Amino acid sequence: MSTLLGWMEVTLLVAIVGALTGALVGSLFLALSKHRIESFAPHRRVWMLRVVAWAPLIGAGLALTVAYFPSLIDLAGIASDHCGDHAGHPLHLCFLHYPPPALLPPVTWFTLGMALIVSHHWWDALRAVRRTHRWANDLAKLSSYDEETGAYVVETDTCFAVTVGLFHRRILFSEGLRRVLSPAQLQAVLSHEQAHRHRFDSLHRLFTQIAMVFYLPSTRRFVLEQIALASEQCCDEAAATTVEDRITVAEAILTVARASRGAEVPAGVLRFGDTRIEQRIQALLDGNWQRPGLWGLGALLAIFILTLFHFHTLHHGLEHAVAWLT
Repeated sequence: MSTLLGWMEVTLLVAIVGALTGALVGSLFLALSKHRIESFAPHRRVWMLRVVAWAPLIGAGLALTVAYFPSLIDLAGIASDHCGDHAGHPLHLCFLHYPPPALLPPVTWFTLGMALIVSHHWWDALRAVRRTHRWANDLAKLSSYDEETGAYVVETDTCFAVTVGLFHRRILFSEGLRRVLSPAQLQAVLSHEQAHRHRFDSLHRLFTQIAMVFYLPSTRRFVLEQIALASEQCCDEAAATTVEDRITVAEAILTVARASRGAEVPAGVLRFGDTRIEQRIQALLDGNWQRPGLWGLGALLAIFILTLFHFHTLHHGLEHAVAWLT
């Protein structure tokens, strides 16, 4: 049991260091592109920002792969004993032939502290999902399914249109919303929400919040706000394609924003008309997007190639780094 706990502690340390390294790379990318990021097309921006958001998880995965891949392929019988090729090392990250290294007490406390912070953040995110789920279920009990629109209609004068759920996604809108919109505008709103539904935006938001715990709060807020804006603009574009009139979508955004002022919904709910109205309308009317440069993709490709061709060097370097911490 002590051996298992020891390797779990080392594994946690390697994953945390990899995640922090990924967060550093993501922060550097943002520092270089922050002033231009809103000029890119929404669908490109969403994926760029998601890669930045997931960089800590990618870094953790790469670090664990570098640490334990030799042991795993040895365990599977694919390759011979890797440890025998560098027997002079002060430490081996090999759970087959060596006991776990004993980390220094400050390193142990750092590892456990980071694990607690991450766990607390993830627990808060899951609690927010549960609150949203309860709110949506309570609202759904007051609604009736409308076959014509493919959404649930709530009998209330409050104006709103929301998409709720992670896997079983539903669209709910109010009778009050139907009253203030023209049929074309209502179709634009429902097409926008259908795009959220098809894109799994609620699920992506949860994954993004979970991945971004390793960033500074200011960076986390910026990325989440930019992803929310880009997602809304993607759905605005989908609505404009459906109704074949960008002006109608812009009018619907303005009308809903004014009519729903003061209406409260849980933080995790995707609600039409509550995200940076001016930028969304300007994007609909202008739509003059730039293409992002290929340097970011080239940097990611270079990191992958370096990891692939210098795998053993990275593995040995990681072993020396862990040895320094023991």
